[in-house]
Amino acid sequence: MATKNITLLLLFTFLPFLLFAQTDKKILSPIKRYKEQQRIKKKIALNHLTALQNGVLIVRYETSRNKLNALELMVKQKPKSKRFKRLLRKTTKKAKALQEATITAYTEYYTFSKVIFMPDTLSNKLLAGVRKGIFVNQYLEIDESIELTVDDFYITYSGFTPVSTTSGMEALLIADSENNLLKAPFPYATKLNTLSGTVNAADKAIEIGKIVQNQQRKLDEFRIKRK
Repeated sequence: MATKNITLLLLFTFLPFLLFAQTDKKILSPIKRYKEQQRIKKKIALNHLTALQNGVLIVRYETSRNKLNALELMVKQKPKSKRFKRLLRKTTKKAKALQEATITAYTEYYTFSKVIFMPDTLSNKLLAGVRKGIFVNQYLEIDESIELTVDDFYITYSGFTPVSTTSGMEALLIADSENNLLKAPFPYATKLNTLSGTVNAADKAIEIGKIVQNQQRKLDEFRIKRK
């Protein structure tokens, strides 16, 4: 009888501690899951970083093709219109200035990986598996000698970050070989706040060098931080 009473006493004494331990375990479980998710995200980001450094970054530059097509149609429909012709010349000049500035910026400031250039009008061919005849040289001419010979390549382009996870800011983005936007903690987005209020392509051309330098800096910082 005495033994039974001692057992009950011990049970009631330590029961609150046992219950607390179980409760505490349940509380920590989501934290552990979160940490595991973060660990996996970091590993994926580092894998992408290594793949990019050893691979190729394809710069998909803007051509303003839709706008140019519309203006060319206007000129064709109204060939005597000096206004439409002037708009077409101006838009063509601005678009080319931005394209040339983009190539110059990456040539001068980007060293994280190999880089090649492609107009946005040929992005569908790239995603369809074409690896030659879609890239341009420094003069914006399609160069058949430029060929993508690696499996690990990434695409950078101007766009907006997802509104589901960010504020939807305008940025210079980095996507994988299937055009899937990369995710944090990989530095996949470099703000284009200096360009957000700018509609003049010539002004964008002046700023693109700073944007590319920022992209390069963020990649370097992430690489050093994760060593």
